Amino acid sequence: MTRDDFHLWKTDLLGALLLYGGFAFALVPAFLGRSFPLGILAGAVMVGCFFLRNVKDHFGFFELPRYAVIINCYLGGLIISAIWYGLSQWMLS
Repeated sequence: MTRDDFHLWKTDLLGALLLYGGFAFALVPAFLGRSFPLGILAGAVMVGCFFLRNVKDHFGFFELPRYAVIINCYLGGLIISAIWYGLSQWMLS
């Protein structure tokens, strides 16, 4: 497999629901005027599942152990959700 064969952002309907659902969990609490830190966690799980769905067939691509790739998927989801949540809280304050 060459590096050109792998595309992370290839999405289907379920992938789109996971990705945008994760963003919604991180963004919607701010628009409702409530603090909902669990939205970060829910968003992180959904976005992490989106990343994991896209990389599960390509673990060898990253040259890392399988557990490290899985951790990085969910850590990336957590970072993205925290950024979106923070931006939404900042824009509405």
